[in-house]
Amino acid sequence: MAGDPVSYLDAWSLWSDGVDIRQRVLWGLEIYWWARYAKVAALVSGLILVIDIVGPERIERLLKKVEDNADTVEHQEGRQQYLARRFMARVAILASLGVLAALVEKYVPNGRRWSRLIMASWLVFVFLGVKDVLLRPILWVTNHSRALRVARMAALLLLVAAFHFDFLTT
Repeated sequence: MAGDPVSYLDAWSLWSDGVDIRQRVLWGLEIYWWARYAKVAALVSGLILVIDIVGPERIERLLKKVEDNADTVEHQEGRQQYLARRFMARVAILASLGVLAALVEKYVPNGRRWSRLIMASWLVFVFLGVKDVLLRPILWVTNHSRALRVARMAALLLLVAAFHFDFLTT
């Protein structure tokens, strides 16, 4: 029955009997929410794979290009105009994220926690920028074999878990 708690093994047993278990509750969340989170995990897994294929040389070139473009734009516009435009872009991004966080809080189970996580992570991203939050850490991981191996294993585990929970809802 919908909303009933179910154990992990019972979920698979019900699934194999052809019962629609998307509305059943597994570990505090309805199973269809586990499937949605699994889709995000699959996306992250795929991004890790793409980053691994791209490699450190191309990421380093992209980082240099981002830095050079920022210096060129700042030089052409003048420092004050460049900083004002950058500030307004960040305010616009934060405003749209505020709307997203409000929607998440209203419509997603445990939404308050997720909306806070969205806002905190994006605040860091917006104010530190793409190169310091994304490109430099990605470059560091791709240049260190042990970290790259951990990232590859995490991608594999994310992919298996994602497939598993997505499959459970079919």
